[in-house]
Amino acid sequence: MNAVKLTEKDVAVTLNHDELALLLGALNEVCNGVRISDADFQTRLGFTREQAREVLSRIHDLYLKVTSE
Repeated sequence: MNAVKLTEKDVAVTLNHDELALLLGALNEVCNGVRISDADFQTRLGFTREQAREVLSRIHDLYLKVTSE
């Protein structure tokens, strides 16, 4: 992983295929695998489960795009 752009509001990075797969798997496990109450989820991660699932969906779409090329 390499930082491409760092600003106060945005971070842009490049990931290789394995790093993208790892990120996708870890986020999927946190969102859908382990049993964490919604309150604990937000306390531990700082985001709601729904917010995390939205990011998971976007990362999944990127993963599908990369693996279909």
